[in-house]
Amino acid sequence: MQLDEAGVVARQSACLKELVRPVIKEFRGRLVKTTGDGYLVEFHSAVDAVSCSVKIQREMVLRELDVPVDQRHVYRIGVNVGEIIYDGDDIFGDGVNVAARLEALADPGGIHISQPVFDNVKGKLDLGFANLGAQQVKNIAQPVPMYRVLLNPDDVGKVIMTAPMVPRRRVFAAVAAIALAALLIVGVFYSSRQTVIADNVPKRLLVLPFNPENGDARIYANAVSENLWLSLARIKGMTLVGREHALKFKGMQPSYEQISTHGMVTHILDGTVATDGADVIISSRLRALVERDDSKQLELETRSLASEVFESLAQHKTSVVSHLNIPLNTNERKYLEQVQTQNVEAYLLYAEGLQFWMTGEIGGVKSALELLKQAVEVDPQFLDAEGTYAYLNYFVWYMGWNPVRNNVDAHKDALATAARLLKEDRLNSDALFVQSAIMLHSDREKALTMARGAIFQKRDDPNLRRALGWALLSNGLHEEARAEFETYLDLSPHLTSEETLDIANAYLRLDEPERALELVSQLEPEALSHILALALQAEVYSRLDQLDEGKEFARKFLQFLPFYSVMWDEPKFRTFKDPAVFQSYSKALQDVGVPLWPLNFDSGHEADRLDGQSLSELYNRSFRTVDTIDPVGGPYKSQYNKDGTVNLQYGFMPDINFQGTWELDGDEICQRFSAISMGLRVCERVYFDRLKSTGDNPRYIQMNGFGLHRFGVEYIDG
Repeated sequence: MQLDEAGVVARQSACLKELVRPVIKEFRGRLVKTTGDGYLVEFHSAVDAVSCSVKIQREMVLRELDVPVDQRHVYRIGVNVGEIIYDGDDIFGDGVNVAARLEALADPGGIHISQPVFDNVKGKLDLGFANLGAQQVKNIAQPVPMYRVLLNPDDVGKVIMTAPMVPRRRVFAAVAAIALAALLIVGVFYSSRQTVIADNVPKRLLVLPFNPENGDARIYANAVSENLWLSLARIKGMTLVGREHALKFKGMQPSYEQISTHGMVTHILDGTVATDGADVIISSRLRALVERDDSKQLELETRSLASEVFESLAQHKTSVVSHLNIPLNTNERKYLEQVQTQNVEAYLLYAEGLQFWMTGEIGGVKSALELLKQAVEVDPQFLDAEGTYAYLNYFVWYMGWNPVRNNVDAHKDALATAARLLKEDRLNSDALFVQSAIMLHSDREKALTMARGAIFQKRDDPNLRRALGWALLSNGLHEEARAEFETYLDLSPHLTSEETLDIANAYLRLDEPERALELVSQLEPEALSHILALALQAEVYSRLDQLDEGKEFARKFLQFLPFYSVMWDEPKFRTFKDPAVFQSYSKALQDVGVPLWPLNFDSGHEADRLDGQSLSELYNRSFRTVDTIDPVGGPYKSQYNKDGTVNLQYGFMPDINFQGTWELDGDEICQRFSAISMGLRVCERVYFDRLKSTGDNPRYIQMNGFGLHRFGVEYIDG
């Protein structure tokens, strides 16, 4: 059969542009090169590599459905974890060679993976596998154990044994025949380590927990390790392997195979801490991973008084970064050199609090607040701990997380802590940020004035640039806000996951979902699975018209909060002068399946909704609610008094008695609680509960953004 060579090339180019490149980007891969009829791709995760391969193969089937069988483009894919050598942007070595051999042995439309890849992805993906045994392949000394990925959904969870593979002569004969039908070959692999590290290669550092050499050194070793993880994670020019992964190697010298399970690592920093009388001795060692042996690159030992351990540690950090030839901006250097406290106990409380905060979960924030408060009690001059405590109290208030802390108390403590900080340092950026952020919800113009005044005095502080950006954005000054956020990104050290989500959210409000996605894509997989990250990704993909992806993130988000609705967050958007900001948010989330009102209850129940006259008849006397069910399925208590006051108490928050006011506004009841929705007025709808009511016992459903409140009435004023 004579093939149209120009047509084949054109279709191959279109496939690369329309399918392969976008899918590689989706799974955070790097297209190293095209090889005529194939591609070489590098990933930092075996899971990402296999997920990318599966999506490409499944999409190719759909893409080629309407093409005659003898003219279809078909891919074979091999995935390997192995050693590679960097040569500029190119890579080579045994890791690449094995991936190529796996690809050559794969069936058209199939995926072959090596044993290390199987060990990494087993149980993590909805796939099955066929164990092909160890195969002797060209130019590889030892037989290579390999598996075929089973793409049929019916095979999920299976690991089956297969008959021996076809001899290589038959395999190559088949390939030669299929090549006439324009077969495309893809070599996709995951690299976990490198053998030669050039200066221009991205650095990925694993900091092992420092080991105490005697019992008294344990607390100092822990403080050294925590400080290294927190401060080196803020350096843009390298990637730090996460603390949770590093802790798995505590007290051990991990093998290369163990290290490879956490992605590509270029360097290891480890060391010891000892005490000698009043002195603390820190010994550190930086090594580059070279072949199967490591080469010692840098050793440093410092001796200091216990009260100066963090000054001593700063020498180690700056030496490591300097040796790796990583340029630093002013704020990155600050994170390396600053001494936040001389008190090791206070620092460990602070570090543990930050780790809880980074989980992104409600329970983690509650633990973080408690630990940060303890850190400040141990060292009242620990301003960074106090600043973080102020910010977290603001965050709890802004999010309405009363289960963490009564929002009234959180609001008061945020402002009081900020005021105390400003007495110590009138330009404390944490305090100024908190004051500006809180003011934004009551007087956006005054907040803008405050933010501009702070920048005038401290122009290079990224935290204040972020505060100014939000103030400008809230006041509708989008171009100025955009410029401030870009300045913030330039000045900042490497962003934390919370900072990344915050700035990505800002770009969504600026109607730049592409920029938001670019930022979110830099997060580690663990951070992307947090509840706030799921909601943001649902909106990002909706705005990019990638509705299937958006719906999947929305589905995962609603698994965490099944009663969530767009109206839950409506009060937060009142800071924006332009109502279109909320309208865009609302449309994006509704387009991917997030309801406007809880459980879409507003749809189909209009006939049961109480009008203004019926509301007046219900609320014209004082009553307490009975037979109640709150949005999470538990009981609650409330009492409406005809003087316009109301008390509310939820069963899952028995220690908080919410006190507020109510009034009727047309066919809605509007309430204001100081501890709910930042004290803003929120209007709600009331429905007659036709299913639960009886003739002499009417029941009602009060609907707000939080959910459905079901209740009966017991009048208390005669």
